[in-house]
Amino acid sequence: MLRLWLVLVLAFSGLPGCQPVPAVSPRPLQALDASDGGSASAEVRVVLPRRLLALGPTSGDDVGTVVLTLHRVEGGEELLRATLVVPRAALGQPVALRHMRADATYRLSGEAYLGSSPVPAGRLTDPTRPDVVEWAVGHDEAPVVPPLVLRLADTEAVVVSTVRQGYWPGGTEGYARERALAGPVGVAVAADGTIFVAEESGHRVLRLSPGGLVSTYVGTGSPGSADGTGAAAGLDQPQGLALAPDGTLYVSESGFVTGGHRIRKVSPAGVVTTLAGGARGWQDGAGAQARFSNPRGLALGPDGTLYVADQWNHRIRTVSPNGVVATLAGTGSGGLTDGVGVGAALSYPTGVAWGPDGALYVADTGNRAVRRVTPAGVVTTVAGPGQGGEAPFADPVGIAVAGSGDVFVGDGAVLRKVTPDGAVTLVAGGAPGHRDGAPAHARFQALSGLAVAPGGGMVACDSLGSVRRLTALLEVSTVAGIVSEDGTGRGVVFSSPRGLRAEPGGALLLADTFAHRIRSVTPAGQVSTLAGWDAGDADGAATDARLYRPEDAVRAPDGGLYIADTANHKIRRLTPGGEVVTVAGGAPGFADGPGATAQFWTPKALALAADGTLYVADGDNHCLRKITFGSEGPQVSTLAGSAPDGEGFADGVGPAARFAYPTGLALRPDGALYVADCDNHRLRVVTPDGTVTTLAGSEPGLADGLGAAARFNEPVRVAVDPGTGLVYVSDQANHAVRRVTPEGHVRTIAGGTEGLRDGVGASARFSRPAGLAVAPDGSLYVADEGNGVVRRLR
Repeated sequence: MLRLWLVLVLAFSGLPGCQPVPAVSPRPLQALDASDGGSASAEVRVVLPRRLLALGPTSGDDVGTVVLTLHRVEGGEELLRATLVVPRAALGQPVALRHMRADATYRLSGEAYLGSSPVPAGRLTDPTRPDVVEWAVGHDEAPVVPPLVLRLADTEAVVVSTVRQGYWPGGTEGYARERALAGPVGVAVAADGTIFVAEESGHRVLRLSPGGLVSTYVGTGSPGSADGTGAAAGLDQPQGLALAPDGTLYVSESGFVTGGHRIRKVSPAGVVTTLAGGARGWQDGAGAQARFSNPRGLALGPDGTLYVADQWNHRIRTVSPNGVVATLAGTGSGGLTDGVGVGAALSYPTGVAWGPDGALYVADTGNRAVRRVTPAGVVTTVAGPGQGGEAPFADPVGIAVAGSGDVFVGDGAVLRKVTPDGAVTLVAGGAPGHRDGAPAHARFQALSGLAVAPGGGMVACDSLGSVRRLTALLEVSTVAGIVSEDGTGRGVVFSSPRGLRAEPGGALLLADTFAHRIRSVTPAGQVSTLAGWDAGDADGAATDARLYRPEDAVRAPDGGLYIADTANHKIRRLTPGGEVVTVAGGAPGFADGPGATAQFWTPKALALAADGTLYVADGDNHCLRKITFGSEGPQVSTLAGSAPDGEGFADGVGPAARFAYPTGLALRPDGALYVADCDNHRLRVVTPDGTVTTLAGSEPGLADGLGAAARFNEPVRVAVDPGTGLVYVSDQANHAVRRVTPEGHVRTIAGGTEGLRDGVGASARFSRPAGLAVAPDGSLYVADEGNGVVRRLR
């Protein structure tokens, strides 16, 4: 590992075990003052981001905070050295020095070292920014590396630090094995071995060079729909990829954030245009007139026709080179019927691949089958139910067809092969996990996209965080990604963390949405999975059960959990005995009543009252629901808002009130609810009798102030500090954290610009902050969704 040695002229007794630092002549010293009153000597607390993984001989758990002793400089200089060992991945991260004293002048100087030699290019101070000392660091493995910054912080300001490292979509350049991937789901391979990867929750298409480097091919890293070139183009949850011989790349988008459901076209120069689709629905037609519903897998026929697995429409669609969309097969309702065109039935088709026999092969996920579709729309079942027994598949998603005609299917944690005569065998994988090696030895988490590689073999997306290569003999190796396993340290990856709760003992409860898991993070940084392991809908033992994009969880008094299983439109419960069961909900819709017949539409957040009532922010129904528990089982009713067509803004009582996509809930001590009313850009209050009022916010924007004078832009989550009564709001589109008094005074306390940077107040950077949690010690934790990390504000 490349190491950067920093020599800091700070009074420090030394770190035992550190390598000696060569003696050098110090640079001219810059005097730095800060004031908070106090004595002539003080303690300096160095707050390090978690991505600084090594500090001398200390353990990873000790890296978050290191205490040094600082002495005044009087006349002669006291040169005591501390040595920081900084991994390459940490360059550019700030270190905050706090608790400086008013009656002393401190001197800070340093040299940057690469090995035993000073780095040639360096800058110690910037006279326009006297509170910052930084070293510009370069190395021969990358043309540009951001500087490492030491920043003196106002002790009264909020200091933001990264306490658990996940992925950083903003840092895409570098070694593919050193960059975690944000939901890789689709893959395509060029003739020269270049791999393109659709990064679902990273909203990008990545390019993996044959030499093992990763870079952004197209996409900004945030959801968007704008056409453009390269990193200026907006993508919204890209899914499938198909690569033409001339280098043109086709991308399908589920578009849940911007409402897209599109097919995009990327020229060899990286110019992105929209080929077909727009709003969700079903309609054939040209360009923007066409409608898809969660388009997934793509395959390109030899004549240039693009085939699309239109998942939620249960159809296979075709797109001509000029963007004309037609339905090739499928009734529009789920089913398993062979036939021709709209007389055939499929169920949630996900993967498609073109075969050497001139037909399309389909991973028909809902039917647990492999289907064959001719260019004329004739659909037959190759393997699955109706072939003489139970389906041999559990969750077929990815599919690829070799030159031999053998069909390979990514089936959850295993790879299966289907011969042309329909025989199905397991050829690689076993129990869920991550392990390279021989086929029987290898382990996968959840295989999604598959693509045949030039010269034989395949490339596969393991959707929880890696890209795998399989040789012609099916030997498995990892070519990109840091694996999302439980544990401690940099290998732990979060994939769009959204819901966040502080437990009484100091642990954090995290809804890791695109990993389809509920996880726990202890104060020591140990991450473990409490429920879920892969996308799906299945009750069962805790980590065998399947969730689909859960966005929140709350602890019950008996030690169990309630879970907002958002994309399954259900409320689930993890019992104290470790079983996941469904409490209420099922198919998307709106219905009050007993749990088994009640319906939700993307339940986003939960709040559990002292009397056991469970409140639900029912996002796409634009209302607040509540679940009560009695002798007759769970009963669902609507507290406020009017569904299913009640989107809007209005204060009022019960059904007279209107919300627009409520996404965050928090209980006040008096039993009232704070509601993050996302698309209304407001913070609302709802009393137990359903009376809705607006506390703060009006039109979208970023402005502090009282009540309607304040501006939010997509507030998504809210938390209450029980000790002070203060309310915290994650203002997602502003990339900021806001603080609101009970009277409605709004103040921005951190962030305001997208990025990943620890720091003080407005100097800190977030990317789409989501869940918030106030810890017992008063610290505020933030699930920084776009950066895949958890941050701490103190």
